[in-house]
Amino acid sequence: MTSATLAVGDTFDYTVRRFGLDARRTRSKCYESPFYLENNRTVHVAGWLPAPGEPAFAGAAAAVIDGVQRVLGRRHLVLATSRAQAAAVSACLRAASSAGRPVFSQTDGGSRADLLDRFRVSPGATLVGLASFWEGVDLPGVDLEIVTVLKLPFRVPDDPVVRARSERLRAYGENPFEVFFVPDAVLRLRQGIGRLIRTGRDRGAVILLDRRVAHSSYGPFVVNAAAGGCTVNNSQGELIDGLASFFGDGAV
Repeated sequence: MTSATLAVGDTFDYTVRRFGLDARRTRSKCYESPFYLENNRTVHVAGWLPAPGEPAFAGAAAAVIDGVQRVLGRRHLVLATSRAQAAAVSACLRAASSAGRPVFSQTDGGSRADLLDRFRVSPGATLVGLASFWEGVDLPGVDLEIVTVLKLPFRVPDDPVVRARSERLRAYGENPFEVFFVPDAVLRLRQGIGRLIRTGRDRGAVILLDRRVAHSSYGPFVVNAAAGGCTVNNSQGELIDGLASFFGDGAV
């Protein structure tokens, strides 16, 4: 088995357990990315925003996304973890969006292929996507230069399958959050931000709008394991300045 989302950090323990393999008889190896991510990708956290569950989050997130688009004007994929979240942020983003910069949202209906086709031919566009956009989307080069993740992709605890797995782990004396929720979030986050760098010539930025990355005990572990580190910003101006510096000349 070969994949970019099998290891959590530098260990395959989570995947080996999920597949029911015998760790003593399973050989594994991690290979570094060939894409020079340290030079070609920058990861930023909006540490000043309200938490994703707070009522003010959708408007605050849209303000950050629109502010980035006003300055940089690059194709921007926004990844949501629920339909309600995607719809709320899309509505706020359209209300605030700069003139001439289209906003597409998966909550409006239509196929993924149709949304991607319209996104590719729309300079400065923003696309808000749900689960199907976290993986299997290939937008190399200037087709996609910024990926924003609204919320760390933790599983919903009330989902019947998730609840059953959690109960089974507790029955064996294990902490479901530590051995299931956190490593699963690492792999899902890696899938999402993996939409950005698709070739050795790609460059781009990842923005994480979930303040828990900077203000929780597990946030740094999730991001370090998925992305190899990040820069925490304390204001929108600081974030945009950092992105403009990375891209060089700023707006396109």
